[in-house]
Amino acid sequence: MSYPQTDQRPLLQRFRAILLVWLSIGLFVQLSGNMWLPSGSSHAAQINLWFMLPCLLLLATYANRFTDVIKTREELFIVLFILWFVISALWTTSDKSGVFNKYVRYGAYVLVYLAGITLIYLKKPKYLLHSIDVAMLVVAIGAIITFYLQVFGAEASLSYRETRIHEMGIGEFGKFSTPLQSANYFGAFTILAFGRLLNENNKVKVVIFSLLTFIFFSYVFLTGSRGPLVGVVFAIIACLLTLRPKLILPACLISITSIIALIVLTTDVSSLNINPENFDSVMASVTSDRWFVWEKAIANVLAERPVIGFGADAHMAFYNPLINFTYYHPHSGFVLVTYETGLAGLFLYVLSMGSVIIASFKLLNVQHVKIALGLLAFSFIAMLTDVHKVVTRPHEYWVFLWLPVGLILAAKRERVMNADDSSSSRQVKSELEYSYEVEAKKKQITQD
Repeated sequence: MSYPQTDQRPLLQRFRAILLVWLSIGLFVQLSGNMWLPSGSSHAAQINLWFMLPCLLLLATYANRFTDVIKTREELFIVLFILWFVISALWTTSDKSGVFNKYVRYGAYVLVYLAGITLIYLKKPKYLLHSIDVAMLVVAIGAIITFYLQVFGAEASLSYRETRIHEMGIGEFGKFSTPLQSANYFGAFTILAFGRLLNENNKVKVVIFSLLTFIFFSYVFLTGSRGPLVGVVFAIIACLLTLRPKLILPACLISITSIIALIVLTTDVSSLNINPENFDSVMASVTSDRWFVWEKAIANVLAERPVIGFGADAHMAFYNPLINFTYYHPHSGFVLVTYETGLAGLFLYVLSMGSVIIASFKLLNVQHVKIALGLLAFSFIAMLTDVHKVVTRPHEYWVFLWLPVGLILAAKRERVMNADDSSSSRQVKSELEYSYEVEAKKKQITQD
């Protein structure tokens, strides 16, 4: 007795569609959860439930496509960097237990996150923008509540650095550990809003995104954090340059030249060369006393472990007697990568990010890439003076560290896949033409 066979394809397609909606909600949770979830642990738990789980299930439905795991060199470089960071935990100087297992999880978190961004982008790019837009609205509401409670309600000063906000004031909602961390978070949202603004023609949406940009920028200003403020300005310039890609190279050259000229004109370079102590004091002033820990961290790693570094989550404790303060992390993402993973890790990081940036220049016709390029510009400024973790569990840093990378990787993968499809189409066409020519010749010979 035979039973009718049912087609499993529609069922699988519906399951994937549900997972994509689930995953999109998870992206919203990851982006905005700092505002409406009561603690960092609950934020991480909800990301695992709403983003990581559906992403893994969705990847499982494509498990038969092993050749699609790494499809571009940019993806390969990113994976190599993350793997090196994870492996460095094997020789870490950290006095904590289970560091390697922890960083295996952290590396997996980042890779799954990048995969999730890619899946949403390739299957439902509108879902991705909707998640970002709704997240911006929620974060803007959190910012307004913060203004009301911390600035207007407390009758605080609006002068720069006299009031430095970093928490909403309602339990753990909208609370960040430092003003700098909150400034980086809202700085990233400033660029998200501004990037959407530049690519929008609807007048109502233009007004909404303009208002969102103003709210987020106001929050960054009220944190009194100079690095993120500079980062926002540079990122806005980067976003504007995406409208005129030919101006990117001259704009970069002019910016670098202007910075060098400013340093030369405002600093007695000759005295700095003669008196190293004066140089240290000037750099300490410019970097808000971070120069001390940067110098110590780089000197230590070059002297002891220049190639491999001190390992992921390495122990650090540098005491600065001038300000009576002990540094437990280097207050710079680039110094952190060098200290923990050595020159090899720094090379892989520069290689991976450099390849992502180069790829973005060739994809500036894609709206997501324009936004991502602005976020990357902000990311590099933020990493100069902050970012104490690069490969980490779900974190607010992801908004400007890994979200833009995921967007660009997804756009590059889409272009490669389209090129492969067109290539296969041309091959099929040529084979059909060849078959037609052969049949025509056979027919002609038969007739003769």
